[in-house]
Amino acid sequence: MKVRFDFLLTIATSISFLAILAAAPALAQTDVGSAAFVSGGSISTGIETVDDPTDDISDDVSDDDDERVEDPTEQILPTDFDLGQNYPNPFNPTTTIEFKLAETANVSIKVFNVLGQLVRTLVSGTLPPGLHRVSWDARDNSGTSVVTGLYLYRMETGSFTSVKTLVLMK
Repeated sequence: MKVRFDFLLTIATSISFLAILAAAPALAQTDVGSAAFVSGGSISTGIETVDDPTDDISDDVSDDDDERVEDPTEQILPTDFDLGQNYPNPFNPTTTIEFKLAETANVSIKVFNVLGQLVRTLVSGTLPPGLHRVSWDARDNSGTSVVTGLYLYRMETGSFTSVKTLVLMK
């Protein structure tokens, strides 16, 4: 009975591995663009908008009868606002924060120390719907490196607020 179980486990593992290999080319073609926005008269950069990996896929697939078949992954946008956990965490010297916007919104992402004092404003401006990323280099608004410790980051839009923690270890 042990031989049969091991054999079935090997087959299941091989099938899973083949499924991952089949998906790898599609994952490798994912593009990441960068976005810039104006905030208070100054141009800020460093926010990435993650493009839809299905952009290169044809809008329709036709069979012999020339019937139009819709691509189910066409224009996938988040349905909710979401602030992701930073990665890596703990981090040194930089970390990445992903966030999702369900619609165009005025977004603010700020980092605070444990005393509630503003350390750095990472995002301040209007962004389109979709998945976005911003990096923090463990520096404050004046460009000075911050100390090792626990920090909080807060995302605010008109109707959504979320706070998460991150740890800097030097």
